[in-house]
Amino acid sequence: MEVIVSLKSKADALVFAINKATNGSDFDKVKADEVYDYILSKVNLPDIEVDASTAYLNNLNEIVSRYGESLERSLNK
Repeated sequence: MEVIVSLKSKADALVFAINKATNGSDFDKVKADEVYDYILSKVNLPDIEVDASTAYLNNLNEIVSRYGESLERSLNK
């Protein structure tokens, strides 16, 4: 059975690596580090999950702010 995992951040990758390195009550830190390092070597992940709509709204807010500043400067000339 194939399991598809969605990793959206380094935190997700760390949890995944820990789960893969845990067998019952035994934890293999070396294996967890290897899995985590392998994932990060193949995929560029943010430290924490970024909500796309929040990022979009932040960018839009920055653009509107710059436009307002530009408009204010042009009116003050």
